[in-house]
Amino acid sequence: MTPPFDPVADALPLLGHQDRYVRYAGRQLLRRVNRNHWRDAAMALTTPPAASEAQLVLAQTIRVPTAVPPMLDRQLALLQAGVPDEALPGLLRAMHLTMIRAEGVRHTAPYAAIGAALLARFPVGRPLVDRELARTLAFLDTPDALPKLVAYMTAPATHREDQIFTMYCLHAMRAGWEPAERKAVVQWFLASQEQRWRGGASFIGYMKDFWEHFLTVLPPDERQAAEDVMPSFQPNVILTSSGRPAPPGEDTARLSQQELREYLTLDPMAYAGDATRGERVFDKALCSACHRSGTLGQEAGPDLTAVAQRFARTDLLDAILTPSKAISEQWASVEVATRDKKVTVGVIVSETANALTLQPIGGAPVSIPISQILSRKAAAVSPMPEGLLNVLTLREIADLLAFLERTPGP
Repeated sequence: MTPPFDPVADALPLLGHQDRYVRYAGRQLLRRVNRNHWRDAAMALTTPPAASEAQLVLAQTIRVPTAVPPMLDRQLALLQAGVPDEALPGLLRAMHLTMIRAEGVRHTAPYAAIGAALLARFPVGRPLVDRELARTLAFLDTPDALPKLVAYMTAPATHREDQIFTMYCLHAMRAGWEPAERKAVVQWFLASQEQRWRGGASFIGYMKDFWEHFLTVLPPDERQAAEDVMPSFQPNVILTSSGRPAPPGEDTARLSQQELREYLTLDPMAYAGDATRGERVFDKALCSACHRSGTLGQEAGPDLTAVAQRFARTDLLDAILTPSKAISEQWASVEVATRDKKVTVGVIVSETANALTLQPIGGAPVSIPISQILSRKAAAVSPMPEGLLNVLTLREIADLLAFLERTPGP
């Protein structure tokens, strides 16, 4: 470029370059120049990728909402002129940003026309393009888009990841649910359970959130029928690691320690426990047999009243899952053998010249005469046993942690 700089002659041609980094540089250059100097020339571009890049930088430089309608009209014209499939994501990105710049105003006429044009092309058979089309159709709430999205999601040829993404789009659509579409989505959720779809730590919660949103669009009779055929997604039902509902009495917390740690530290659902229920779990898991929290429990082990102020959740889980990994000297237990061939293990409560008093886990203090002791040694393991969480469901564990991590009262 040679001075004087001309944005139309020097920068706009960069938007059509085959190298996307050059196109990006062209947009950044134009953003630093008053748009009045290049707006009309940018709006006149007709061929991709230059036209889409021009619409994107125009959207990035909108300063007043009144600039939105002319841009939507131009984007519709580009769409109707026949944008190639591979160029659609660029134009859709410009459309999305333009709609954001509308500041919540829904421009009904161009939105309806854009939606109709996009619906006529969906699906194009390119997963990444189809995702952007589905996202846009859901936002526009285009008439007749819902049955087409449901058909695409439930088609055997659609990859599972794309099915889930389409459900993400569908759960934002509140109107237009006909019986056929409602039934198809129920069957889709049922298939996801029967086929035991798996994912990361929050996958089950993610699917359950979709399900609960979907239930709100069903008439009451269909909602009850849907809950009856999908017990694993009923509110308050705890799922096993396979995603199946836990039968009565099944230990739903018997995951590997790694899976349990990931769930309890990474999944938002694990932070949504109820401290009031957690107080009852504190007793059920026998925590109260040795620990005090507030006015609840005994003092045979560390006081847990304000444990969250001293330890992060990861450290607290270490202490629960592997109690023998690091044993505090203050709470180390001893193993005492007596002349009557009994062995007692517990934390030393007191010791005098005549007697040694131990506090076994879950029992009453035991006083042992010094004269009856044959030997005593430090116990190799913590008095707190491993596996205390095995009797709890995942929700109960989340409730227990909510109880332990609460801010104690005065």
